[in-house]
Amino acid sequence: LNFPALVIREADYGENDKLLTLLTAEKGRMTVLFKGGKSLKNRNSASSQLLSYSEFTVKERGGFYTLSEAALIQQFFELRSSLDRFALSQYIADVCGEVSVENENGYETLSLALNTLYMLCRSDVDTDFIKAVFELRCMALNGFCPDLSSCPLCGTVVYHPDLNRPEGEPMYPKGKMPSVRKGSKWPLIFLSAAFIIPMLVVFLCDLQLGGNISWSTYVMGAI
Repeated sequence: LNFPALVIREADYGENDKLLTLLTAEKGRMTVLFKGGKSLKNRNSASSQLLSYSEFTVKERGGFYTLSEAALIQQFFELRSSLDRFALSQYIADVCGEVSVENENGYETLSLALNTLYMLCRSDVDTDFIKAVFELRCMALNGFCPDLSSCPLCGTVVYHPDLNRPEGEPMYPKGKMPSVRKGSKWPLIFLSAAFIIPMLVVFLCDLQLGGNISWSTYVMGAI
């Protein structure tokens, strides 16, 4: 068998061998025995590393696959220059390994994984954005895509306020215009009363004791 595949997992097997988990377009997830995979001198080591996209040639015997040859297509070497991006790429590989199934078509999952890894190699794209897009697309491929067109509780259609609506069409659904929440006036009333009442008391005391306004102006000025 000859096919391109992405290495999404690798595990030690015995003293010298490795077990590779491959994500393929035609057979989905595959487990392949890589004999002598621990040896650095093995000619297939570079093309069989984690996150390597290579052309694999395998032999099948009794339902088990053994690696014969691998030719590197893409290694995504740029991911190793950033710890955050490399960690996210391994997360993507783990998710793809969980959602893919053996002996079933895995073209869309493989395409999603490769496109996401390509985007991670670009340092100008935010990793949180890439992760969110990957997870949403992965959910959609597996039948768990959330309905973002309307509210699941009241059914209100969701309009994006930053997108231009057709001429004459309102920005918000009828009767769903967002209300501007006004702040409470009570704190302002309380503060005003805290200043006015003492000033009024001082003014009345000055007027009643002296018959005119004299010293109360200094006190009110201080307040």
